[in-house]
Amino acid sequence: MSSGMPFPMDPTYAHIPATPYRSHARPLTFPTPSAAATPGVTSLSSHATVEDILLSCDNFWVKFEAWAAAKKKEMDEKRTEHFKTCEGLRENEIELRKAIDVAKAEGQQRQEALDKQHQEASTRELEVAELRTEKEERQATRDELAHEIRKITAEIQRRKQALEQHRQQEEIELQRNKPELELYKRMLAMEIKTVANDVLRFEFTHINEADWDEMYYFTLDISVRGVYTVTECSPMLPDLAQREAWIRRSKDFYGFLKMMRMGFAEYVKAQKTLKK
Repeated sequence: MSSGMPFPMDPTYAHIPATPYRSHARPLTFPTPSAAATPGVTSLSSHATVEDILLSCDNFWVKFEAWAAAKKKEMDEKRTEHFKTCEGLRENEIELRKAIDVAKAEGQQRQEALDKQHQEASTRELEVAELRTEKEERQATRDELAHEIRKITAEIQRRKQALEQHRQQEEIELQRNKPELELYKRMLAMEIKTVANDVLRFEFTHINEADWDEMYYFTLDISVRGVYTVTECSPMLPDLAQREAWIRRSKDFYGFLKMMRMGFAEYVKAQKTLKK
């Protein structure tokens, strides 16, 4: 730095003309400052000249520039370190944001999985409730069916007992009427055969003089006590309905057998008459 211009020109005072330096100027006197008050500045005597002051200012400026350069270097180093620290913090922030995003995504996935589990659990609870209701309904239906089965079984047993009693009664009547039935079978040339349960077939021979072995028959349903129904008749008698009505009124079974044989005999005579 030049001793003639120790400080840069302040733009504020650029319009003021510079005063030429005069070496013959009268010495200036300044109070002597203490060395402790201004560190790094050489103490001036009370009779210091302008040259001494300028030299002192040059020395001060050199030391100040050295101090400023050191401070600038220190600040640059600190700034560089600060930038490095900020860059590290920025990278850490990026990593943290990435980790936060990953954590949020995982949390969202866990929440969705948890919601799905809750939904599945609710669905299973509904299914269990429906199955429980269905089980209760089936249990109630089974109880009703068991009750109905018991009722039906009891009714079947009652009917079986009634049928057995009816069969026994018929057996008793058959045994009681057997001698008379055998007599009628011989007298009427008749055979009795069982076609089905409570269905009898009465076969007659010795009716047609041209052929004593020719068979005439009718089938009688006696399943309903006291009600006789002819289900088949060969040959068909024209007044069969009147004969059925007669036995239902009279209950004379053996008289009905004789009436049917007489009907077959009349049928044979009528056929012979037609042939003549």
